[in-house]
Amino acid sequence: MNAYVRPPSTKRVFVSHYRPNRIRLGLGVLWVLTLAMAFGAAMSGGVPFVWFLVAGAASYYVWPVLHGEQALRLRAEGVTIDGVGRAPWEAVSRIRSRDIVVDGRRITQLALTLAAPAAMAIVGDKPKPHRKLQMQIARVVDDKAIIINLSDLDDSPDDVIRAAEYFLGQRVESQRAIVA
Repeated sequence: MNAYVRPPSTKRVFVSHYRPNRIRLGLGVLWVLTLAMAFGAAMSGGVPFVWFLVAGAASYYVWPVLHGEQALRLRAEGVTIDGVGRAPWEAVSRIRSRDIVVDGRRITQLALTLAAPAAMAIVGDKPKPHRKLQMQIARVVDDKAIIINLSDLDDSPDDVIRAAEYFLGQRVESQRAIVA
């Protein structure tokens, strides 16, 4: 039997942002290399514009991270995921976490199984089409689930899972040590 009970309507909110540290460092290195390559291209009679185009595209991709946008918002009404939209808790039939190891790095994911197709379960304003070209922490899988990558957030995966348990009113199922 489930020991958790959904909390009464509350104004509490859990917000997590993208973790920008590695992204900012990588983008800084990319821009330094871009300037060096563009200078080399200009000196040899090449086209330096191409290098700025590549660096500009990379900057556009990580724009939400650079500007500290909210990546995940949990509250009594449901979950809001940057780049996906808002799903009320009633639209979530199951929630589970899993750890996968990719190239020696542990990645924690939160999987929300939807009670209805994503087009019906995700309510409110939909993300703008250009958001698909930018970095996101989540993706809709087979129109039945939303997979959220918790490892790219500034809060620990355990904090996010505890917040999800609080707002959903049930335990998050856990799968550990999956190697990919």
